[in-house]
Formats: sequence, structure tokens, C-alpha cells
Amino acid sequence: MRWRTSLGWAAAVAAAEALALASCSGSSRSVRHAEATMVGPSPVREEASPLPSPAAPAVAAVAAVAAVEPSPSPTVEPAASQAPEPSAPPVEVPQGPPVLSFRGRPVDPLLDEMAQRPVLTMMKKFVRAEPVYRLDLGDGLEIAFKPQTRPRPHLWKADVLGWELGRLLGLSDRVPPVTGRFVPLAMLSPTRVDNLQPSREQPGMVWGSAIYWMPVLDPPAKWINGEEGEVVWSRWMDQARKVPDDVQTLARDVSALILFDYLQANIDRFDHPSNLRADEAGRLVFRDNNEGWGKAMGALSINRRILELTQRFPHDLIARLREADAGALAVAIEPWAARGKPLLDPARLQHYEKRRQTVLKYIDRLLRKYGEERVLTF
Repeated sequence: MRWRTSLGWAAAVAAAEALALASCSGSSRSVRHAEATMVGPSPVREEASPLPSPAAPAVAAVAAVAAVEPSPSPTVEPAASQAPEPSAPPVEVPQGPPVLSFRGRPVDPLLDEMAQRPVLTMMKKFVRAEPVYRLDLGDGLEIAFKPQTRPRPHLWKADVLGWELGRLLGLSDRVPPVTGRFVPLAMLSPTRVDNLQPSREQPGMVWGSAIYWMPVLDPPAKWINGEEGEVVWSRWMDQARKVPDDVQTLARDVSALILFDYLQANIDRFDHPSNLRADEAGRLVFRDNNEGWGKAMGALSINRRILELTQRFPHDLIARLREADAGALAVAIEPWAARGKPLLDPARLQHYEKRRQTVLKYIDRLLRKYGEERVLTF
């Protein structure tokens, strides 16, 4: 059952969630009310869970050829009817695309589980501008759940769009997977200030974005937040300077993140340390994208100053960007429209295309001035 195309998954989830809710009363997995009502900022360790990457499937075709020892006696040509059949040439079986995975888990089955597994426990609630819930789905799988609220019923779409764009650009190892799902309202122990918007199609449920929970979210090795951080990372991106050997990977991640944020007009990144976090390998995690894809999409100046401080980019990312036009993005998100939950209206889709063209024009100017080797550094 595919997570974005199944016609019955929402109803199945609702039934399973209701059963889980009924069974959790009085058990050790019941909702912990004290944690459910926590307010105020909490230590940031949000969104997901690790495992090692499987190898992509491979198919090999082997042609067996019989080896015949030469005869010491004179060679006798066989009759036509006795001549051996010519051996068939080896058959080349085309290999399929590699299986996309995140932290060792194949992505599509993972998204299925994130969308359909019943919630066992609400582990914690974080309250900032909108509530975020840490939910346990069992077997080591946890999600951050951002529900629809009355003030911002479409907030969930931005995180899903961030994931879809990351997947399209080949950044799916940096952007935690995101999908949408229903969660029982009672499981979240909502308060009046949470202002959740119950679902009309699934009574007793609330819809929202389900984000893979990262088990480790630490500050990056170098300070890159705010004005002080900008002084640091902008030196790495300056053609007049060299990228220090000890920050090559971090510099690549910062460059990719700046481009990623410009495309989605994400206005909530470098001023918030909690949105610039690294995993246990020290790689930046492109998380918390819910402030993108809004009204700022139409203003091409949003994030442009930061973009133009960046004069080095990952080679493979720019190659992907040249192919990731508005039509490609529309195809990537079409399954959501087919399920009755379109992610982008035509106007914002065109804003995305204008932002993409702005990036490419800027990079092409850099290429003419400095050459490919210096600009597509990473």
C-alpha cells in the first residue's frame, strides 16, 4: 500500500487509531498527562530515528558457455543436422533506480508506516507559536506531529512541500521524511490554547504533518547562527578565500541549505539556533520548514541577500535544480491533489519557478566570471 496513492488508508488509520485509543486506557502506554500539558520552550531534539543504509537491489544475467577440449584426432565437420546450436548472447537486464532510503530505512515503506501506524503514546508536547507533539508509533519509530490549527489550517503543507522539494533535488538524506496523517484528538490531550482544528471528514481526529523524529539534533561544529555566524560561513562561500579543510562538509551543507531555503522562501532559519542543527555525524538537518511556501514566495528579494553571499554550490545539486522546474514539482506533488489535499496553488507554483530561475541566473553569472571548477566546488 503506497502512502500517497492508497484510496483507503485514511479510513484504515482512523479505525486503527480508535482501537489503539480504546486499548491504551490504564496501560503503561497511556497518555502521560503531565507531559501532555507542558508549555514553554523545550530542549530541541526533534524529529526521527536511525538505521544503516541497505544496498540497492542488483540483478545480474550470467550466460553459461561450455568449454570443449580439442580432440587429438583429425577434425570431422558434423552434418548440418548435427551442428551445435550457437550459444545465445548474454541477456542484459536493466537495473532499476536505487531504493531511496533515509537513515537506512527505505523511504516509501517508512512513509507508509508514519501515515498509518496507530499512535501508542504522546510522549511530549512542545508549545511555541503552534503546538508540536512527539508521538511514539512503536518499534522505535517516532514522529513529530504538527496539527492543523484554526489560525493556520494549512501550516502542515509547508513541511510536506519541503520534503517533496528535497526529494526532487536529491537532498532526501538531509530533509527528514514528511507525510500527512490523522491523529485522535484525545491522544493529544489538547487544551483551549492549542486551538486545534478537528477534522470534518474524520470526527474525533485532527489532520497534520508527520515528521520523522531525529534522535540527535546538536549544534553544528561551527557557529553559523545570526550575524556572527554569517561572518563565519560567508567566508567559506567567498571566491576570494579558500574553504578550510576541516569545514568542507559543513560548508557544502550550508550552501545547499541556503539554496533550498531561497526556493521555498523559508524566512525562519538563520535567526533561530533551533533550526540549524546537526545529526550525530555533524551533518546539517534541513528540518522545520513550516515557515516556507507562504506569501513571501512572490517576493524574490526574500532571502536573496543570503543567496548572493554564496559563491560556491554543490555540483550535483545545481544539476538537479536545472531539471526541477515547476512542471517537475507539479508531477512530484500530484498524488496529494489526487487524494484531495493539493499542496500548491498555481500562483505559488509559478512563484517557485521564478525563484528557481533567479537562482540559476545568479549561478550562471558566477560560472561566467569564475568558471565551473571554482563555483561548483562541492
